[in-house]
This record gives sequence, structure tokens and C-alpha cells, in this order.
Amino acid sequence: MKRLGLISLLAVLMLTIVGWRADADEEVTPLRSMLNQGTFDECGLSKLTPSEQRNLMRMIGSIPHRSFIEDSAIRYLEKKGWEEVHILGVTPTGESSTDYRVLAVHQSQWFTLRPSIVPHPPDPGLYWADISGSHWTLLYPDANEGGFWAEEME
Repeated sequence: MKRLGLISLLAVLMLTIVGWRADADEEVTPLRSMLNQGTFDECGLSKLTPSEQRNLMRMIGSIPHRSFIEDSAIRYLEKKGWEEVHILGVTPTGESSTDYRVLAVHQSQWFTLRPSIVPHPPDPGLYWADISGSHWTLLYPDANEGGFWAEEME
């Protein structure tokens, strides 16, 4: 009886070791660990090498994504009538710190902006603007607002 128990124990140990060895052949990658095996196989991901899986994860991770709070802020600004404006750069036009023009693009149209009330010249990038006729109010990244007179370029 003891011998049968010992043989059973050895058989279980051998199966466990063989199972561990089979699992060792499949490298655990982040992609494999975040999906259950069925989903992993159904998506055809088991056909990818571990290196290809890591590259896929890098590509997925590089896709820009917005948080819930960013989506909420965007919806709020759009609801209030603010629009996205691309600021391309600033050109000095005089010796004073307020003597400059800003080059902007809004809905595929090019504009020059002359400062009216502004905390500082805007850096290039994407801004939100409250556009009322030829007067634009830009929302700066530091939450300050700058006022500009806009002229469409032809």
C-alpha cells in the first residue's frame, strides 16, 4: 500500500515537472499574461513569437489615448463653443515684447493674430480658442487666457 502511494506521488511529481517544462517553452509575455488562453488563441496571437508580441505591445502602448477627465474637458469646451486652433509660431514685429504676430491655422484656414491682452506669446501647439468674430481668446496650457485680433491670410 505504501509502495502504491509512493508510486502515485512520483507519477504526480513527474507530470508536474513535465507540465512545467512544457510551460517553460512558452515565454510569458505581457500580452499573454493579460489575456486568458482562449482569447489569446482566438485572436491568433499564439502564432506570434515572443519578440513579435512585445513589438505589438509597444505599438499598442504608443497609441495616444485620453483619460476620462480629458474627454470631459474637451466635451465641456466644445459645448461652450471653444474650438481647436493650431498655433504654428510667433514672429516679432518690433522691439517691445508685445510687438509680434502669431501664425495660426483654424479649420484649414490660415490666420495672423495680433495680441490685445496676452500673458505671453504662445508656444507652438494645439490650443482652444473662443472665437467671436475677429477676436480670439486662446486658452494657454497654464490656464491663462490671451486675447488676439485675427486676420485671415489669403
